[in-house]
Amino acid sequence: MRDPAAETLPWEAQAAADDAAYRAQVGYLFERSDFYRHKLAAAGFRDAAAAGGLDAIAALPLTEKDELRASRTELHPIGAHMAAPMAEVARIYSTSGTTGTPSYVPLTAGDLAQWVEISARSYAASGVTAGDRLVSTYGAGPFVAGAALDAFAALGLCHIPVGPGNSDRLLAAIDRATRGTAVIS
Repeated sequence: MRDPAAETLPWEAQAAADDAAYRAQVGYLFERSDFYRHKLAAAGFRDAAAAGGLDAIAALPLTEKDELRASRTELHPIGAHMAAPMAEVARIYSTSGTTGTPSYVPLTAGDLAQWVEISARSYAASGVTAGDRLVSTYGAGPFVAGAALDAFAALGLCHIPVGPGNSDRLLAAIDRATRGTAVIS
């Protein structure tokens, strides 16, 4: 377990923490994202308090990728949904663009740290521990899933990236070159 205090929190305490985080996130969107402020207002939520708590999440409108694409303008090249100023952005990932122009996903240092921690907790739950050699076939470097790769270092793993699409290379890395103790594909 990576974070026993968080991962063993009693259900009631976890529900309360999740509700508080949800309310803070909705408030953040109202304060900092033109796109979501207008979208939520159009759905009848005049402010963050009107959106309620986590128990009311089903009442929020869904967002589709085409809406995000449509929000890109000369003024908002990433999209009007962006909720942080560029000066706070630490990394920008992209989608592959297979259905059109790639979408860009800006992450602040705080976003990135949360993503790495969540990923590290997930991988730790699978049983990997510091000192393990992890062979991966991820090809996610430029894509948002690439943020998860930082979790391997955070866990103290020796990451051996093999890349996708070459089974002989993967087997060699596992068997001969590294004696990998874990494989993630």
